[in-house]
Amino acid sequence: MSIIKNVSLLILLFYFCSEGYAQNSPAKLKPFSDSVTRGGLVFVSGQIGSNALSAVDHSFSDEVKAAIENVSQILKKSNLSLKDVISVSVYLKNIKDLDTFNAIYMAYFSHPFPVRTCVAVKDLVLNANVEITVVAGKK
Repeated sequence: MSIIKNVSLLILLFYFCSEGYAQNSPAKLKPFSDSVTRGGLVFVSGQIGSNALSAVDHSFSDEVKAAIENVSQILKKSNLSLKDVISVSVYLKNIKDLDTFNAIYMAYFSHPFPVRTCVAVKDLVLNANVEITVVAGKK
């Protein structure tokens, strides 16, 4: 097959394929993708409020905002935004932080809200206090 046919085939596969994977930092390969697109939906891996390889050394509020911003940046790569989020899963190290979390969450999401699950967990990676994962897709 000629190079032009190979390139054309790759472009068609890319355009019509309903599956895609995204990884933020190819230099530091993680054993997971930042997001996977399948069937028109984008599944975003759990995001913490992090700087490089450590959790944010600021307040819980700063950590929540950074985690939501990380989700937003990953969605942007798929031409989506927080308005396209269908489902949110939240993991809190301390359930007593729920009211604070909700106040921040409502600054990013509005009615009609995505469906949401929120659970308290014993521990999170990099000693984070919150982890957020979402599913998004165009209406």
